[in-house]
Amino acid sequence: MSTKEEEGASDSKVESSSSILSDNNVETKTQKSVKKKKYVPVGTTIEAGGTFHFLPDKNEGYVPAQLLEDWSIEKLKALASSTKGKEASTTQKFLINGTDKVEVPKTMNLGQRLTRFNVSPADDLVSMQETAESFVLNNLACRYHKKESYTRCGPQNLVYVHDPSGKPGDSISKSREDLCKTPFNFSQYEPDICAVAHRVYEACIEKPKGFEKTEDLDYSIVVSGSKGAGSSDVGSRALRYLFEIGTSSSNTDVIEKLDLAEHLIRTFAYTNETNLQFTRVTSVKLNASGLVGGAKVESFGLRHERVTHCPRGLRNFEIFYDLFQAPMPRRRRIAAMDTRKFNYLRNTDLNRRDSDVPHFRKTLDALTKLVGDDDMVFTAVAAVLHIGNVNFVFNETIGAKVIPSDSVTIAADLLAVDVEALKQCLCADAEDVNGAIANRDALARHM
Repeated sequence: MSTKEEEGASDSKVESSSSILSDNNVETKTQKSVKKKKYVPVGTTIEAGGTFHFLPDKNEGYVPAQLLEDWSIEKLKALASSTKGKEASTTQKFLINGTDKVEVPKTMNLGQRLTRFNVSPADDLVSMQETAESFVLNNLACRYHKKESYTRCGPQNLVYVHDPSGKPGDSISKSREDLCKTPFNFSQYEPDICAVAHRVYEACIEKPKGFEKTEDLDYSIVVSGSKGAGSSDVGSRALRYLFEIGTSSSNTDVIEKLDLAEHLIRTFAYTNETNLQFTRVTSVKLNASGLVGGAKVESFGLRHERVTHCPRGLRNFEIFYDLFQAPMPRRRRIAAMDTRKFNYLRNTDLNRRDSDVPHFRKTLDALTKLVGDDDMVFTAVAAVLHIGNVNFVFNETIGAKVIPSDSVTIAADLLAVDVEALKQCLCADAEDVNGAIANRDALARHM
């Protein structure tokens, strides 16, 4: 949201002069900005009176601006008669933030005038008086600053504005208590992902008319968003609600394992620094009693190239750092003592975090309960790192050849394969050193 600003901060102190709107953006000439300005609702801004319109701004999306000239019909007629034979003005003046004057071309479409009716926040975008982009963004911004992150868009859609520093919403148990009232009416509750999950749950356990009772119907909750949009938080909250409403003493083990499976997906395919743009599908199976009877987690579109080509200074996949939280005897056995000695990790963020140890313990718990052999997984992860340390030399007579080192020997030993066979695999069809390196990285990504 380009309109998000820090609530509670003091007003910014700006020294400004007039500016001209160009390329559909307001560019105010400022010499110094000391602090972020406090968010002021548009409804409060227009209460003093005057004519206001939204103007596009490259920093804030849209800003309310007050028209400084009277453009009534009488004024326009008088102006037309007074400018006969003269060059007419091609711009009109607006005032932004009470201090910044801008000139806007008269040919620009300003849209609807701002009134207390069309800028009042609505909990459903469909019910808005004006649905232009500027009014929709203003509606979301108003609700965001009132700590209302969810906004409806019709009966089946929600728009969520994520606040990374914000507190979580009401507890799942409290939401269940409110939503389990009979009869359930989606529109009578505040917009929240739990209401959507409850609606889907009721559709699953109560077959719609016209369908045989023996016919299984699938329902989906699709959560989509870009980097930092909070899609993971929203998806997790929906799942937690389904687990809360579909839990009994007989299926707690299923729900615990699903939570561990999601943790492993994030461990092997997720970092906090960047959006990896992959899709995670969690399927929840409800039995005839409406209880969670089974579930599975799948992932699609993972960007495996990050394993071998992680951007400098960022974090690679969390499973690599979990490896170095293991006890010393295990790390010594797989020759994983120092992260700085591995090419795939050397340029990444190697700083220890407070969350590293708890994360490792949960990963260990997940591997033990879901895979059964955590040692096998960590051995394979260590093999990937050792393969990344294998280097090559090229000779026109014999082609690409692995430079003898401990790395290739350790990797072969960890993978339980013949070292010569591994060397041949890495150099197969390589026309030069770069070809052999490409083989090496492809094997590491595949593993």
